[in-house]
Amino acid sequence: MAYADVEEALAIRLNNISGFGTAAGTGNITKSDFRVLTRGVGSAVIIEYGGFDQRRAEMAGDHEIDWRFNLDLFVRIQDELAGANELGTARQLIIDEINQRPKLGTSIILDAIISSGDPTPEDIEMGGVRYNLEILRLTATETISVSYAE
Repeated sequence: MAYADVEEALAIRLNNISGFGTAAGTGNITKSDFRVLTRGVGSAVIIEYGGFDQRRAEMAGDHEIDWRFNLDLFVRIQDELAGANELGTARQLIIDEINQRPKLGTSIILDAIISSGDPTPEDIEMGGVRYNLEILRLTATETISVSYAE
């Protein structure tokens, strides 16, 4: 698999969460496309590239790649008091989905985990709409068999 394949598997997995979708033009899950926020959606997840680490897993030639992603979770602020609670609820839905199905629906993904999340200290305004933002950090570990033949 390549990064794009793992990113697509992650988007499909997030698509299972009620209130989130990847449908073109109306979805609120995107891959590095912040324009979704200009539509005034109630919530959105923007998947951003976060780098990778690769290592040998066995002497037989298996490698593992940790693909890192930042999941930018935006929740529209309805009022000053409810915003943080709605963000926490959406965050928990994402964590629960990944924890329940950490292989992301593929046989080559060994594990995916959200290791941390950091709320931003201020809200974000896009197209006249205010959002709370939390960045969730996800790592998906892929196992690859390689040949040492020359």
